[in-house]
Amino acid sequence: MKRPLIATLSAALALGTVAAPAIAGETHLKVAYADLNLNTVAGQETLERRIDAAAKKACGYDEIRTGTRMQNREVTRCYRQAKKQATTQMASVVSDARLGG
Repeated sequence: MKRPLIATLSAALALGTVAAPAIAGETHLKVAYADLNLNTVAGQETLERRIDAAAKKACGYDEIRTGTRMQNREVTRCYRQAKKQATTQMASVVSDARLGG
């Protein structure tokens, strides 16, 4: 049974429950991959896109801020941290899939 990829983020929120970004606190980011074949490049690329979209949504990366075109440093840090942690876990999940787990 495949379980959702879960990355602990120090600056994000649980997706699907709240739409606002969280710049403080710690929670989990869940990205489903049970429908993907992670033994293929296409499956891995799809998972990477899902991780990217989830990290952006969780951190409010694509939100429009009035008065500036520059990205907030906290939002950027949140996004990068979310991607890094989720990508690390993705590598483990892909490795397990290759070994038949």
